[in-house]
Amino acid sequence: MIGLTACSKSDDPLPEKVFQDVNKTAEDYIGELNPNLYYNFFRFQNDSDHTLYWGINTKFSTIMGLYYCRPGQQATDLITMEYYPGLHDYDILIDNLMAVGWIEFYFDLPAPDDLPDWRVPNEFQDTCAMYVFTALEPNSPKKTPKDPSQWKFEKFSDHSVRWTYRVTNADYDEAVRQTEERWAEKDDEE
Repeated sequence: MIGLTACSKSDDPLPEKVFQDVNKTAEDYIGELNPNLYYNFFRFQNDSDHTLYWGINTKFSTIMGLYYCRPGQQATDLITMEYYPGLHDYDILIDNLMAVGWIEFYFDLPAPDDLPDWRVPNEFQDTCAMYVFTALEPNSPKKTPKDPSQWKFEKFSDHSVRWTYRVTNADYDEAVRQTEERWAEKDDEE
């Protein structure tokens, strides 16, 4: 039996709000979990006024997918890892955000079906916020994904956890700031 552990309502950084799931959720996977694997779920809820592509990568994973959410939607990424003595001798269950490699948010792009086949969101063309997790920023006034207090952590079992981050208009504003900075640097180089 798998139980759910979560923060109390008063400690919850994400007040209760209903979002529409756009893909399979952690709860959908619960009955399918292999006891030899570690399941790290990352859920992003789009509480902004903008469409959103998001991607996350850990320091231990090699690929990153992009997920698309309209306002009021949420998507979950599953990063599955397995312990291999001598190869992966690290803690595979991500119970600390320092295991995150980076996060990218792309705003105001068309839905995947409306993008040309060759077109992939990128930081040089699109409004994008990028966060590299070389250090966390606890209690940051910016309230970015690098601030652990902005996440909700849930532990389903010794082999499965979920991290939830709610994307807001403040994240969009930060993406605009970062994008303008990148574009200014690019113009200076030319």
